[in-house]
Formats: sequence, structure tokens, C-alpha cells
Amino acid sequence: MRVNRVSLSFAVIVALFVIIYPATIAMAHKLNVFAYLEDSSILGEAYFNDGAPARNCEVLVKAEGDGSVVGRGWTDEDGKFSVNIDPSNRKIVTIVVDGGMGHLGRVNINLSSFDNSTNMSDSNFIDKLPTEEEQIENLVVTLDEKEIASIVKSVLRSEIEPLHAEIIQLRKELSKPGFNQIMGGVGYIFGLIGIALWFKKGYGDGHDKR
Repeated sequence: MRVNRVSLSFAVIVALFVIIYPATIAMAHKLNVFAYLEDSSILGEAYFNDGAPARNCEVLVKAEGDGSVVGRGWTDEDGKFSVNIDPSNRKIVTIVVDGGMGHLGRVNINLSSFDNSTNMSDSNFIDKLPTEEEQIENLVVTLDEKEIASIVKSVLRSEIEPLHAEIIQLRKELSKPGFNQIMGGVGYIFGLIGIALWFKKGYGDGHDKR
């Protein structure tokens, strides 16, 4: 009877360890990916649940449907990446980051939802350009459509980049183990200790009865 009780206790401890420990490790090493389109490049960052950057990992951009690779790159030491793609490829793509050891992070983005074109060919805009008579002291600043679009994009980029950084930082904080997960781990440890004490007590009682 004592042997069966010992075997059962050992089996319970092993089962709990096998079930919970890998899940805990997998949660800690979950790979998260944040990405967005800018001009003709997919920009983003990959990081683990503890906030550590996914360094030197391969990044694949796959087309929806056939899964063909339309872009390829690598993360840097900060986990950031930039992958060039065909700007006319306006469809849903999946960004896959291979963190090694079976850790894959992925995210889908709809390229058609990003409008990077700036149309400055409005007739009202052209009509407002100064005429020769309105030019003062022959000082004229001429900007073509591409230059204007470039200026607009530069201003927008300077405003949006800090927002992207804040979003990534917020996602890192949210992906870290929370209070409930920490308390769950503590409870798991105390549970194992309780089982061990129960096993020890049962083993001692068996010897005392003998």
C-alpha cells in the first residue's frame, strides 16, 4: 500500500512538472511582432514576452493565399527590421519572424489600408500659384509635386514615428507576465512543496506503524 502511495505521489509531481513547466517556458519565450507599411518598406520590431529583442532573426513577408515570399530580411540587435517590397503589391501579407528553437512570431497587415500617395494635382492648388506680376523682387520658390509630397511625408513621419515607438513599448509592457501569472507560478511551487510534504509525512507514518 505504501509503495502504491509513493508511486502515485511521484507520478503526480512528474505530471504537474511536465504539463506546467513547458507552458511557462513557452509563455516566457512567446515571440511578438509589430509591423507597418511605410512607402515601399515593411518596418517593424520583434520581441519576446519579457521584452527582450529578437536579435538576428529571419523575417519573411508572405503573400496571402499562395504563401509566396514577397520580401525577406533580418532583425538587428534591437529586434527591428525593414523589408523592401513591391509598392504595387497592395494586398494582405503575413510577416513571419523566426526566433529559432521553434519560436515563430507572425502578424497580418493589409497593405491596401495604407495610402502613401499624396495627390497634389488639384486645380485649386495650381490656381493659387503666384503669377509673374505677383512675384516680388524676382524671388520665387518653386516646388514641384514630388518635392511637396516628400515634405509632407517627412513631416508626417516625424509625427508618427514617436507614436509607433510608444505603441511598441506599450505592447511590450502588456506582454510581460502579469500579477495573476506570477501568483499562479508561486501557487504552482507551493503546490509541489505541499505534495512533497504530504509524501514525506505518509512515508514517515508508514515507518512508525511498522
